Amino acid sequence: MIQELDQEKQEAEERYERTRQQYRDDVVHRVREELMQEHTAHIEQLASQHLQHKQQLQSKLADLSQEVLAVQECYISVCKEKDKLEENLQNKLEEEKRLKEIEVKRREESEAALESLRSELECQHREDVSQLEAQWRTHTHRLRLSCSWRSPGLRGYRKLRKRSGRPGSQIPARERVRPARLSRRSG
Repeated sequence: MIQELDQEKQEAEERYERTRQQYRDDVVHRVREELMQEHTAHIEQLASQHLQHKQQLQSKLADLSQEVLAVQECYISVCKEKDKLEENLQNKLEEEKRLKEIEVKRREESEAALESLRSELECQHREDVSQLEAQWRTHTHRLRLSCSWRSPGLRGYRKLRKRSGRPGSQIPARERVRPARLSRRSG
């Protein structure tokens, strides 16, 4: 009987051990499934968040790419405008330089022409003065000759000359001797 009790006790312990092992295996299996489900849900959530974050970053990247393109276009247009302005400025500076050179050349030419005209006019004036002096001498010589015929001497001519003030000036009409003939001959 003791053996039977021992055997029953041993069988009960084996059953208990098997039941406990079965229970433990079931608990482990259930916990593993729950953990796997949680893990899968967590991974899906992370994947979803990652995908959403990735899409946001791609959207931002696209926006930034558009901004970069716009900035590049602005930069290119500004560079073109700068080049155009520099070219215009260079052209204006060259034009001003050319105009200054032309102005200096014209000024030099006009000064040379003016100097030439001045010397020409001075030469002509000298010639005119020489002709007038020659006419005056001829006139005074004729006047002396005519005065020597009709006047009491050369003294009358000298008086006339002193009254007139300078050689070649007009003698007053009442004091002229033969004014019509002399003016026609001297002219």
